[in-house]
Amino acid sequence: MKLNKIQLLSISFFLFVFTTAAPGQIASYLDISIKDDQGSSTYLMGFGNHVNATWGMLGEKDSLDPVHIEKESPPLPPGLGVVWRPSRSPSNMWGIGYLVYDIKGWMNEAQLDTFKLYFANAGATDADITFSWPDSITLREHCTALLLKIGGDTYDMFTQTSVTIPDAGDNGIATAYIYKNGAILYEYIDMGVKQEKAVIPEEFRLYQNYPNPFNPTTTITFDVLKSSKVDISVYNIIGEKVASIASHELVPGK
Repeated sequence: MKLNKIQLLSISFFLFVFTTAAPGQIASYLDISIKDDQGSSTYLMGFGNHVNATWGMLGEKDSLDPVHIEKESPPLPPGLGVVWRPSRSPSNMWGIGYLVYDIKGWMNEAQLDTFKLYFANAGATDADITFSWPDSITLREHCTALLLKIGGDTYDMFTQTSVTIPDAGDNGIATAYIYKNGAILYEYIDMGVKQEKAVIPEEFRLYQNYPNPFNPTTTITFDVLKSSKVDISVYNIIGEKVASIASHELVPGK
């Protein structure tokens, strides 16, 4: 099954029938974005759980789909730099062992997962750093509780969608912790995205799925003008999100 919502265009595709096809990987994946007020690029950092989670130092594929890899981050740039610092990393220094994704294994519904995030703005220590994440409806699909701790403050991520740390560097704040309790894993629909044509289209475009209504599968075709993050979600007839199936970067093409 191939379902998609291109986040850049704020397109939501509502399906009136939702049935499961062959089960896919069992996982739970969320993004948190970090930016400053100095014009640096925004970082989109992924974290979550996977039943077959591995440590991606060697490029093992272990998150929502075959595209995602727990991969090492690039070197710290002159401006804002953000990396995960998993407890399994062998080093306390920037560089090897710091990840863009941090995907932990899943053992049971009661487990508490801790994700450690380092952030620093080498170009302006007085930069305001802003963290943003999905709303509570989305979060509750992935876990039973989610807390963000920065410095001496703890924020319930279910009750807000962002927080800004003023003058983070001047105040000596460069570490954030996310505590995820009660991970909820999905039995994902087998919906691998396949590129039909590598020709760059004229625009972002979402086509009508076929067939619709459908049982048990449907296919949706979409055009990607430039490399972009694509969210694949399913909504019911009254507009409620019933599943977040995939979220990853796709290259230009059909």
